[in-house]
Amino acid sequence: MFFINEMRLLKGDPFKINDKLSVKHPTLEEITDLDQNINRDSLTEEQLTYSGEQLYFEIVSLFCARPYDYMVELDDNGINWCDKENYDIFIMVYNQERYSEMLNWLFMGKFFFQHAKNSETEELVLYDPVNDIIIDKLAFDQISSFLKRINFQSDTTEFNPANETARQMVIEEKRKELKRMRNRPPKNESQLSTLISFLAWNNSSGMGYDDIFQLRLYRFHDGIRRLLKTEHYRNIMFGYYTGNISGKDIKFDVIDWTGKTTVE
Repeated sequence: MFFINEMRLLKGDPFKINDKLSVKHPTLEEITDLDQNINRDSLTEEQLTYSGEQLYFEIVSLFCARPYDYMVELDDNGINWCDKENYDIFIMVYNQERYSEMLNWLFMGKFFFQHAKNSETEELVLYDPVNDIIIDKLAFDQISSFLKRINFQSDTTEFNPANETARQMVIEEKRKELKRMRNRPPKNESQLSTLISFLAWNNSSGMGYDDIFQLRLYRFHDGIRRLLKTEHYRNIMFGYYTGNISGKDIKFDVIDWTGKTTVE
């Protein structure tokens, strides 16, 4: 995990990778309107049915997907997902036609990334020959860390099988899950709308919907978790003051509502 300045997250600054590349820290409004603010001629037929929010999470997934998420596809190609890293998945999944316009939005410019090989290290990278920019493993890890941070996504490994039998069992369960999903009608439910509603009706700052849509993503998620931590603290302390919870059973450093909200 790369060091990311907490104050700059709260301020809502873009995340600078180098002198030529920075990552947007979007507002909720920018995410909602993403489908209207990119060149739709560049989108696939499937992507044309996506909302702005769905397009946003697709580009986040490009940088945050794990081998675990692609275990079935990898296994079908004779690849052990345990032998791959997140960067390997990024290189395998990236498709210039599908993602180029969304990368322009994410990086706030005009870019032309394509697959290439680093002549010095032999590492597969994305290279923009027009702007002379490389996204190698180091740059990828920085971008991924930032996106996980503002979206409050965990950086921990989902599952590490103890042996080959366990690995095959996990793959078969995942294969069954994917088959069930294919047989169901696609869901277009929003991941953010209920959280926006929660913040609008449960915050004590007086923010309304219009104010919330102007929030940078990190501020939004931090606010949600801060409210939940505060409510949890109040419930625990109410139990303590009424004699229903013993003081020795309370971990005050854990329930402190002024503590960190980020996920591990």
